[in-house]
Amino acid sequence: MAYDVNEIRKLFPAICQTDGGKHPIYLDSACTTAICQPAIDAQLRYYTQFPGCVGRADHAFGNKATECWNGARETIARFLNAASPNEIVVTKNTTESINLLAMAFPFCEGDHVIISDFEHNSNTLPWMCLRERGKISLSFVKTKPDSSFDLKAFRTMVESKRPRLVSVLHKSNLTGVSFPIKEIIDIAHTNGALVLFDAAQSPLTSKLDVRALDCDFLAFSSHKALGPSGVGILYGKFALLEKLGHCLVGGGTALWISKSKGIIFTELPWRLEAGLQNCPGLMGLAAALGTIQDIGQDEIAKHVITLNEALTEGLAKIPSVSILGPENAASRGVILSFRVDGMEARPLAKRLNDEYGLMIRAGKNCVHYWFSTRGGDDVLRVSFGPYSTIEECEALVSAMEAIAS
Repeated sequence: MAYDVNEIRKLFPAICQTDGGKHPIYLDSACTTAICQPAIDAQLRYYTQFPGCVGRADHAFGNKATECWNGARETIARFLNAASPNEIVVTKNTTESINLLAMAFPFCEGDHVIISDFEHNSNTLPWMCLRERGKISLSFVKTKPDSSFDLKAFRTMVESKRPRLVSVLHKSNLTGVSFPIKEIIDIAHTNGALVLFDAAQSPLTSKLDVRALDCDFLAFSSHKALGPSGVGILYGKFALLEKLGHCLVGGGTALWISKSKGIIFTELPWRLEAGLQNCPGLMGLAAALGTIQDIGQDEIAKHVITLNEALTEGLAKIPSVSILGPENAASRGVILSFRVDGMEARPLAKRLNDEYGLMIRAGKNCVHYWFSTRGGDDVLRVSFGPYSTIEECEALVSAMEAIAS
């Protein structure tokens, strides 16, 4: 069946609204996707039918909330093909997932961590902070000029540094380039290292089979996967999660505290989920992942590549525009970042919004380490969702032609 973007758009109330007869043109889905109606409905069910505490109350509301919480965790485990729902740790976003792992991981003196020079700040700062505190040593594997991953340089670094952990992105939020995750895992494991993947940009277009990949840890966010904000996931192999220390503690993490016996902690994953968690948000994420699967990750991937190709072709005709990353639009997936000679990105993005109703991102997109070592001005970033259209790409090209001229 052909991809019917007009039907898909009906699932997204924010995209369907009108102002003066015009629909919003939202091209910043890599920052946060529009939330789908099933995810909204799932949260409303919680708030309007059973707003109880998960795992803390033996009454109707509490029991129903706990049932839905457990069901949502099982849905997410199936989405990742995890061996057990108990390998799914709920956080508030990818950033918290990576920080939780960094702070709870049982590092020993002399342990080394390798990341790339192209990571989001959320996968750079936790490791830099650990290095500053003397907990680890840290190396950055340099990406190629087109931002693609350098497997040869990585292999050499791993064999030389013998890291305890490798933590790298799956898909870049700056150029959309994908790192070869299976090859990275194989090289790391051969040399005794574990691997964490920042998969924040992945769920829309990539099947994340953690068992097929033999992935050790993986993190992603609901708000980049058609779901609500305030929910993130840390996946970990159960045996590895068991080795994590206690980062956040409080309600839900202890079975009992006594003067004589000290603390008796709860089992996984609950001992890593301190405090009352976002039950409606997790239900919303589970519904959103179902929507992604209903539309089809492969179909979404094909759709956004078609859009990227069309926008690339249009922008390439403007002499002052230069596109970051691989030349092939298919290698950039949902993202197209560009610069315009003689124009600052932030004022230009504001002009596109104010004069043309085009919502895109401008700045360094939280990839500060790469900008600090490679240089370059802020960029304009266009990023697509399953609801984005060719007509929106054409509108952006027309606006850029008018401004550049």
